[in-house]
Amino acid sequence: MAKKTVAPALDAGEFFSPQLGEEGQEPLGEASKPGEVFGLLQEPQAAGYEILASDGASQQALFPAGELLTPPALAKFRKGIALLHSAPVSRDQNHTLNSRRIMDAIVALVQIEFKRMPKAVVEKMREYEASPMFYVSKGELRKMAGIGTKNYEEIEKILDRLHEMPLRWNILGEDASTEWDMKSRFLSTYGIGKGAKQGMVCFAIDPRVLSLILEPKFWVTLQFEITPHLRLEAAYTLYQHAWRYIGTFNKVTADFPVATWIELLIGNSRHVKVDPKTGEKSVVDYSDFKRRYLLPALARINSISALGHTIELREHRSGLKVKRLQFKFVAKRQESLELPMSWPEAIIETLKQIGFTEDEVATLSQGFSLDDVIESLARFRQAQERKAKQGERIGSPTSFFTGVLTNVANQAVLDAEKFAEIEKVAKAEEAEKLRKQREERALVDFNLRRHKIFKAALLAWPEERRMNFFKEFEGSQDFRSATRAIIAKGWESAGMSAWNELREWAAKRRPSDWAELLPNPEDQSLEAWLLWRLDQVGTTPTDS
Repeated sequence: MAKKTVAPALDAGEFFSPQLGEEGQEPLGEASKPGEVFGLLQEPQAAGYEILASDGASQQALFPAGELLTPPALAKFRKGIALLHSAPVSRDQNHTLNSRRIMDAIVALVQIEFKRMPKAVVEKMREYEASPMFYVSKGELRKMAGIGTKNYEEIEKILDRLHEMPLRWNILGEDASTEWDMKSRFLSTYGIGKGAKQGMVCFAIDPRVLSLILEPKFWVTLQFEITPHLRLEAAYTLYQHAWRYIGTFNKVTADFPVATWIELLIGNSRHVKVDPKTGEKSVVDYSDFKRRYLLPALARINSISALGHTIELREHRSGLKVKRLQFKFVAKRQESLELPMSWPEAIIETLKQIGFTEDEVATLSQGFSLDDVIESLARFRQAQERKAKQGERIGSPTSFFTGVLTNVANQAVLDAEKFAEIEKVAKAEEAEKLRKQREERALVDFNLRRHKIFKAALLAWPEERRMNFFKEFEGSQDFRSATRAIIAKGWESAGMSAWNELREWAAKRRPSDWAELLPNPEDQSLEAWLLWRLDQVGTTPTDS
């Protein structure tokens, strides 16, 4: 085999982020005896395992068999987008929720184990494209996957399913590190321990798939504390696919075709039909998919208190048909997000000094690892120093830092050209942010003006007409039961929210009355009001 260029060895903390600062917890480093945690089988049966499945010829052993050792607390792990964007090839095979959980547990365990290995070991494996055999107890694998049942026969069945199920990797083609449209099994080999190895399993991963696990160019950071709450398969996969976009400026996911979302969320199903001649995909009974899978998945994700955002469904139509789906993040307003307690106070304070609020720091902690943030702060300070030498400063620090952080997380090369690009995007985002803030302030002023005019005009109506108007609204389908408590003491003392509902109902159901109550053009649309304000020299928001 021709010798290939050896990539740099993995640094500690690159693929997962354990809880920091816990007393008695040792940092992960190289194993003192690498043979105790890692090895390749030369004679599987002699090693105490019954090898039930294997692809390809067995490889010569590099190290004696051992056992995977997991850290005492694992907060997050990183899943490559190429892995995330995978789907079963065969129409008669599919994932289950537990097979997805086991697959993710294996990804995390493999990343942990590679960080324990000496650099020379990793380089040797890369040189020979070796596929190591990993060893772990069924109990540890079950615990890592967050599976409640202790039926270990089920664990064996899942491993068997993962070995038998061919997958297409990176089906959306977003991972720049992947140059092939790959089809491969996740596990190339697995075995069940016998005798002294009872309760253990061993497995090997296809070398090219292993490279996607260890050296992804793009990935999503996932929280282990979240996954046990995602008891629906569609919720589990939607969380993973959506949360990779949490750090984006607009807080929206990509808008993929409906068929793609269905395959990503539930795999092969009757809801996607493939033309055997053209390979073209069409959606069957989207409304049923939405009712049975999509809406319950959204409800499950949005009920998790540990997540600082909910996600809203956006349906993009062509005519009457929904063609593409997208999801938008909405910050939870009912309570403040908890700051990441595992992050050093100095890091949190530095982020606040840059301009991030506590809620924004909490959002960063849900989308990025501490290691990425620390490296990005160092890069940010370097950029500040370069600007200072030029007699300039970074004009939009929070947007600029977010851009640096996103590029660090994606392992992009941060050279002068990339920094210039980040700064350009940051300035554009900051300008857009300020524009939206101005619009929001203007909208608040406009709605306050309309509320005062509408309320005063309606209360000036004759009593009988006014009471009939109220009564008709309260008897309509637009009247919310929660509003009844707001108007319990009468409409005169009711809050602005109740009057806003009344005004919207009037615009929709009683347009002639609405026009009478808001007779001036500048009170009927925000655009007209803004133009009117420009003509009112010296007018303040209160006066207008």
